[in-house]
Amino acid sequence: RPVVASLDASKLEGSFGLDEFLGEWRDSAGRVVEVSRPPTQPVRGMDVVMSAAKKGRPPIKLNVVELSSGGFACGHYELAAANSSAERLVWEDFRSPGNFAIW
Repeated sequence: RPVVASLDASKLEGSFGLDEFLGEWRDSAGRVVEVSRPPTQPVRGMDVVMSAAKKGRPPIKLNVVELSSGGFACGHYELAAANSSAERLVWEDFRSPGNFAIW
């Protein structure tokens, strides 16, 4: 399945908000990643539902949140904006530096 969501490339170098993550992505492990607005207000982050890596397992539920530094985090990954593009988001594992996930 092709990636449905993408970011405006110019926004990666400037400021952008949580709405930019909305849509369906596919990660580097082949999982479908769906980002949506939470049903409650105020919105502090976006809901993320990631298909499980193994059949029969429940989906993984996370949130994309904006950090006080202006960056973004999802689970224990932080967006590596300098290494990301409009169609390729690079997330660095801050628990295990040097490990990455790509949407």
